[in-house]
Amino acid sequence: MRYLDLIIKYDVTGPRYTSYPPLPYWENPPSQYEWPMHVDQGGVVDLYVHIPFCKNICHYCGCNRIKLCDENDLDKYINYLLKEWKLYRQKCLPLRINSLHLGGGSPSLLSVSQLDKLFGKLLKDLDKSKLKGSIEIDPRNASKLQLQKIFDYGISRLSFGIQDFDPTVQEKIGRLQTFEEVSQIFQQARMIGFEDINFDLIYGLPGQTVSRIEETFKQVVSLRPDTIAFYSFAFVPHFASNQNNILSSDLLQGIEKWKLLETGRNLLFKAGYREVGMDHYALESSLLFKALEGGNLHRNFMGYINHQVDTVIGLGFSAISTTRKSFIQNSKNFLEYYDLIDKGMIPFVKGHVKSDDDLKTESIIHEIMCKQKIKLNSIDVAKVQAFINDNLVKLEGDQVIILEAGKSFLRNICMQFDKRLSTIANNVTFSRTI
Repeated sequence: MRYLDLIIKYDVTGPRYTSYPPLPYWENPPSQYEWPMHVDQGGVVDLYVHIPFCKNICHYCGCNRIKLCDENDLDKYINYLLKEWKLYRQKCLPLRINSLHLGGGSPSLLSVSQLDKLFGKLLKDLDKSKLKGSIEIDPRNASKLQLQKIFDYGISRLSFGIQDFDPTVQEKIGRLQTFEEVSQIFQQARMIGFEDINFDLIYGLPGQTVSRIEETFKQVVSLRPDTIAFYSFAFVPHFASNQNNILSSDLLQGIEKWKLLETGRNLLFKAGYREVGMDHYALESSLLFKALEGGNLHRNFMGYINHQVDTVIGLGFSAISTTRKSFIQNSKNFLEYYDLIDKGMIPFVKGHVKSDDDLKTESIIHEIMCKQKIKLNSIDVAKVQAFINDNLVKLEGDQVIILEAGKSFLRNICMQFDKRLSTIANNVTFSRTI
């Protein structure tokens, strides 16, 4: 079968598998009593802090975020983040922070004094030289002073929200930023000492063409960020009402959309980047590529990371936390989030305790997503027979190996082991796999 025929065959809707089970399947949440006990079994934790505010809401965005209308709201929110962390320290055994990640929204909206307040409390008594830290940066509102403050606290990794450099595409997605503006803040970050910088890019956006995305990638590789996340645009206007500003007629589908991906991928490969898992590319000198080579690559709600951790505590509005046994998600309602904390409760409203079947499936999906192989003794090989027939995977010794051509279909391969897909509610719609 020709590769283009495979694109048509496997272009279906499906989960992104940042967790298993995916969030729509969650049931049987842990209690306020059980959750701290699950956290205690980790000891060492990664800390995720969600800053949901943005100055403006981009048309393409599907994240949990809100427009910042009053600067006082941000100060109040930081106070409650610290209250939430205090609750964890009261309810759990002593926790040691292994890494700290700030996501959003726009964490770079935090002023220098707000960064001081937040980091000063979260990282108190922590050896900064041992911290693995990262923060998402909006190049439109980041400053050299902010970057210096972030670096001084031991945060060594930046992730820049780029999406696309083409002015026509930027106009259609409601996010205007020039290459020159990004280049300037990027060079400032390098001068400060940041040696691990990621760019987020998206294919399938309105107005994108092969020639336009080619020009974007020429500009991207001229800066040589250490890693690049190149995602498929998830068009889910039923979930993100701001996407109703985008005309579906402006979106490429199927093979035409796949050509955008291939154009970007080929330029990255030509520039010396290597594929790392799904949607991620890295220079061979990067921490992420070294983790792949060393068998230490892992994946969670924050994407691919270069170390294994069993427990992630998510602080803030809508933040997701995970342990070996369970997941929780904090309230998406600010008043409820604040009220639960004021009552001395961990502010989650949704969760899931993993079953034995969940744990088994989670392990298989991790192998596919992070190692591109599966042990034969852990699966029914019939589930991947179609991919063998299509020359996307092969049997080798006691393993199923995902071939280079098969890396574009990792989500589809994972779906073969997901028993829950057949029970999903009719009103749940995932993004397309291509």
